[in-house]
Amino acid sequence: PAMRVAGLVSFVAAAAALWLLVRDVAGRAVAFAAVALFTLTPLAFLWSRTSKIEYLAVAAGLAYLWAGLRWRDGRGARWWPIALAFGLVCALVKPPTFVALAIPLALARDRVEAANAVAWLRTRVDPRLVALGVLPLAASLAWLRYGDAIKATSASMRYLSSSSGYWNNYYYSTLDDRFNPIHAGRIAYHFTDLAVGHYTLLFLGVGLVAALRLPRASFPLSLAASIVLPIVVFWGAYWQHDYNIIAVSAQAAALAAYRFVALARAARRPRRAL
Repeated sequence: PAMRVAGLVSFVAAAAALWLLVRDVAGRAVAFAAVALFTLTPLAFLWSRTSKIEYLAVAAGLAYLWAGLRWRDGRGARWWPIALAFGLVCALVKPPTFVALAIPLALARDRVEAANAVAWLRTRVDPRLVALGVLPLAASLAWLRYGDAIKATSASMRYLSSSSGYWNNYYYSTLDDRFNPIHAGRIAYHFTDLAVGHYTLLFLGVGLVAALRLPRASFPLSLAASIVLPIVVFWGAYWQHDYNIIAVSAQAAALAAYRFVALARAARRPRRAL
């Protein structure tokens, strides 16, 4: 019961962090829609009350992205250590989730960034921004090596070390697996039937197009990248277990929310009689 309660609290914290993040970038209406789409899914109903670490990693990762973007937007130097703290939690709990949610922080433009390639590159090589990505990954690597040292002491646990073939096949899979239609179909099922739903899926692409017309269009583009790239890299994990799709469910909800809000606003506009 304690583990299930902790999982449910982590899920609520993830929803709150998603609201704060989307509110800052796209406004309160899109934030509320994103939270609704994030929480009212089969994936959320199934896994939010279980003793799993997924939503703890998502909550910390979303808070990391929110605080990191606030620091990049010039809202105060205090947001940098806050982002680092949440990034460390996310990376230590589940490194693939950290990788997914670090993508928007690295790719999205901040509010004062000039819209040219030189300014974009200059911002990305800022040592402080690089540290927000490297330090959590370094901590997770050290923690992984510590865990491997413990597993090496037991013959029954050695196959679970990060250098084993079992580990590599589970997370990264093989090239043949990436072109296996059965595996691709399972990932599609996990994403469409559990994470977003068939009808919401229709809004993802259209929502991305709608968001590109708004200020700070790089944010929804980076969200799309944070869905696609982790699945391509960690292919084995995503086709084998449905709960791994939790790592990209918040980004999908935010993208679909753009379109839901755009439709709601269009419906309220007065129409002239023909």
